[in-house]
Amino acid sequence: MLHMKRKLMMAAAGVLAALMVFPAYGASRKPIKSISLTIKAEIKPDTDFGDELIEIETSSNKYSVDGYEILNDDVEWREDTVPRIQITLTANDDYYFQSLPKDKVTIKGGAEFKNSKREDSSTTLLMDVERFPAVGETVEGLGLVTEPGGKGYNQAIAASRLGAEVNFITAVGDDEFGALCGKDLVSEGVQGRYIIPFEGQRTACAFVINSADKCSEEYVYPGAIRKVTGAHIRRYADVIAQSGLLLLQNEITVEALMEAVDIAREAGVEVIYNPDPARELPAEAFPHITCITPNETEAAILTGADPDAPLNVERAISLLHGKGAKNVIITLGGNGSAVSLENGRTHRVNSLKVDVVSTTGAGDSYNAAFAVRYMETRDILESAKYAAVASGLQVMRPGVIANMPYRQEADAWFAEHKDEMEREEG
Repeated sequence: MLHMKRKLMMAAAGVLAALMVFPAYGASRKPIKSISLTIKAEIKPDTDFGDELIEIETSSNKYSVDGYEILNDDVEWREDTVPRIQITLTANDDYYFQSLPKDKVTIKGGAEFKNSKREDSSTTLLMDVERFPAVGETVEGLGLVTEPGGKGYNQAIAASRLGAEVNFITAVGDDEFGALCGKDLVSEGVQGRYIIPFEGQRTACAFVINSADKCSEEYVYPGAIRKVTGAHIRRYADVIAQSGLLLLQNEITVEALMEAVDIAREAGVEVIYNPDPARELPAEAFPHITCITPNETEAAILTGADPDAPLNVERAISLLHGKGAKNVIITLGGNGSAVSLENGRTHRVNSLKVDVVSTTGAGDSYNAAFAVRYMETRDILESAKYAAVASGLQVMRPGVIANMPYRQEADAWFAEHKDEMEREEG
């Protein structure tokens, strides 16, 4: 078994991210698309583990071999004994591991490759299934991956990769995932790390199920996040006030969210609000939102419509403007997004035309990219186009954090496809 470790991925679930533009951290970091190893083994029959000899070599300058572990070292070696070896690799500073299929891993020396995973001590579990189960039905999974997660966490990492200096306020429990949060944020270049610990609580955990038809469902245990109060947020009033933009999600309580909005309002900081997970928002918050970015289900819940019925996009936009939101973007999956501006004009922005592998994390890439671009341009429509490109890059590859685009890649794709992204509606 090949076990891959990537320095840039640990564990945490995030709550809140305030963004400022800053030169991209690691924008030149490149993916490792294949692995080649040579394994030399001398296993002597009728001896214990200590007498074996294994050498693992690679000629690559993109990664190094950290070591290995024999998983069945508690047996006595016989002629027919097959050692099961777990190898740990570390990506070098200019590279990162992406998901690698079997045909991208070459092992010389007679060993057989079984599978790979990233050691990312994480709070998000992703399982692939052929189809979603009916109520009471058991469906066998096709694969299981552990990755870092949380909407605020994902968006903070994505924004950092896209060039923002990020002040990230988050809450963790006193478990192993919470302990790794700060280290992970450092390695991803998140400049401001404000971690609120809660004793006796678990760090938030999400379970994401991806079906063969490229749809996904997500189940979230909020854990320590829901312990954050308005008083906790008020401690970081100066952090929010000195930021250029506040990007909010719905992982925190309404009390904490409203405190953040109030701090931003007092300081004249614009607010981008991603209402996910979906729930109703107090009416007094809407007038202080520069742009709200729900998907169809979230827009239905915010406007009192049936979330299981097709959304009347024009009606939802009108109602959200009526509540006080200045600009409204409703994301429509593969159909792009409807962008309604404060001046009354509505535009349709197309999605990036790519082969979709997994939609998990697309919304987080979208919102982070939108916030970063808006910080730089103060142009809602252009920012929506840039966000569409970033989320398009996300869905081309499996996984979440590992495949969030860096600035260089997003800019190149945006320059090439910008003119294809829009059609005006009125």
